Parts: sequence; structure tokens; C-alpha cells
Amino acid sequence: MDALTGHCQVEHPAGLRLRFWAPSEAELLEEAARALIEVMTESAALTADGEQRVRIDALDDGDRLVRWLNEVLVLATLDGFLLTDAKIRLHALGLTAELRGQTQATALIRTE
Repeated sequence: MDALTGHCQVEHPAGLRLRFWAPSEAELLEEAARALIEVMTESAALTADGEQRVRIDALDDGDRLVRWLNEVLVLATLDGFLLTDAKIRLHALGLTAELRGQTQATALIRTE
């Protein structure tokens, strides 16, 4: 990761607001997922010991982001898979991704 890619939390009256940036949409999606996992685990150290494949169909770029982050949430909360990195390929109306992450990691998710 370099200075062109990153994320931060921004104070917001409604609670949590994340800001993320990257030089390409695929890198932006990966950074957004990292930010989400960081918040969910309170920055716990993760060890990638598993892989997942994901395919998402979307209506547009905004919908692609929402569906992508929803998929990351589902993998984390239902499967205990916490993403550490991803190789994302964008398509006209969706994406495919090869994910690496920590498996059986539900206990690392903070719900308080």
C-alpha cells in the first residue's frame, strides 16, 4: 500500500463514517473492505490462512461498492472469514474476486 491508497475514520453525528481512496476502482474496493474489517475487529492482527472466490452482479459502480461490502460482511459474520487482501477484476456490471483471509475468525469480530 502507498500514499495513494488508504482509509480513515471521520467523525460523524450518526456514528461511523469511513473515507477511503485509491488510484483505481478495484483498489478502492479492496481498501474499503480492509477499512470495514479493521473497524469490525478493532484492528486485530489477522493471518491469512484461507481463500474464497466471489462473484457479484451490480447495477452500477455505486451498487457494486454496496454489494461488495455486503459480501465482505456476510463472509465475516456468517462464515468467520476475515478478508486480508483481494485480487479484484471488474466487469461492466459486477466483479469477480479472489480473496485471502483468516478463517474461523468469528471471535475476532467486536460487537460492543
